[in-house]
Amino acid sequence: MTAPLRNLYLYLLLTLAAAPAMACDKLSVQDAQIIADPDGSGAMIGTAVLSSDADHAQPLTAADSPDFASVQIHRTPKDGPGIHMMHEAAQLIPAHGALVLEADDLNLLLSGPKRDFKPGEMTTVNLYCGESKTAVQFSIASP
Repeated sequence: MTAPLRNLYLYLLLTLAAAPAMACDKLSVQDAQIIADPDGSGAMIGTAVLSSDADHAQPLTAADSPDFASVQIHRTPKDGPGIHMMHEAAQLIPAHGALVLEADDLNLLLSGPKRDFKPGEMTTVNLYCGESKTAVQFSIASP
């Protein structure tokens, strides 16, 4: 292994090891919405803008909600016919930047709602950055 590659590898390892200590630092969330399920499939899409004022990038590693059986980070590919979803691993929220979750790209897939939702209602979604979590209120939006 070359020295630059070894240094990059060590940097990534140290960054990931330190992530729980830095988790969800100075994170704010805007425009948090869950698009209501129009066809009764039980799957809903979560969108939001996750902004960070921290001096370091931080990982969005997972999400969950007491009102849903499952919440996953997903991507809706823009190429090819039809709509299909791909599970995504952790996503980085850049230092002094934002990670945008939107319906037709990177988003949250919420499935198995535990109650009926109406537009305008609120629900809690927990966003995890490493081992730390931030509870966010999402509003239910019409499809």
